[in-house]
Amino acid sequence: QELATHIASESQGVPLFIHELVRHAGVSGEGELAHVHISLGQALGRRIARLPTPAVSLLEVLAVAGRPIAQETAYRAASVPTEDLATLHALRAAGLAKSRGGGPFDLVETYHDRIREVVVAGLPRARLVHVHAGLLAQLEANDDRDFESLVAHGLGAERPDRALTYAERAAD
Repeated sequence: QELATHIASESQGVPLFIHELVRHAGVSGEGELAHVHISLGQALGRRIARLPTPAVSLLEVLAVAGRPIAQETAYRAASVPTEDLATLHALRAAGLAKSRGGGPFDLVETYHDRIREVVVAGLPRARLVHVHAGLLAQLEANDDRDFESLVAHGLGAERPDRALTYAERAAD
């Protein structure tokens, strides 16, 4: 009962998270649930750690982007070949990402904001800066006009000069 109450609270009723927490709790040799106090962050962290490196990189980009972005932009920012459709498929099959179509300009994002929060919270500072820099470079290469995102990624990439340029353009 204690575990069920904890899982209901931690998952906030999201079926994907309930499933993930139950799977993470596991069962001991005596048929008892092994862990009573588990967090969604721990459960998702273990699952993400088992993903192939390109899938982890793509998930990090989606999480740091914080909004739906074009699949091609996400792939390039993650340094994953754009023809590698299996990487995004792996994230969708794992319930970690969702997309609106399979084309390069169709949008992709994390499946749920809590996934995004867990991934971003688990990134070391240097990796977070690197991911922001990759997103900034790709948005600039695409001549993106979403100045709010460009400012955010400029600041995240520790490039206040670039962030200021985009903030000034937004003000104009």
